[in-house]
Amino acid sequence: MEEHTRTALKQRQWTCVTEDMNLISQGASFVTLWKQYTNGVAITLSIHSEDGQFVLYQDVGHAASGTKRTNCGTFSTADAVVHQLIQECYSWDNTWGM
Repeated sequence: MEEHTRTALKQRQWTCVTEDMNLISQGASFVTLWKQYTNGVAITLSIHSEDGQFVLYQDVGHAASGTKRTNCGTFSTADAVVHQLIQECYSWDNTWGM
């Protein structure tokens, strides 16, 4: 993820954690973004490496109702999955406010 993208997401109050792709195991997450909104909803978006593909997951949770994981798509390139990750961030911000 490019530095200007990370900065833009940080300004929108997303926390970003990245791991060195060379050190991760199959199926492990190497980019994770998370944010908690004022209404108590917490969102975690994570990119995983699975069978040579990139998979984007979202975990949506609330203290009163638990957490639900959804597969947001499988992508053949890192650029494509990062683009979708960013779109998901903006979509959640549009839904719940920044």
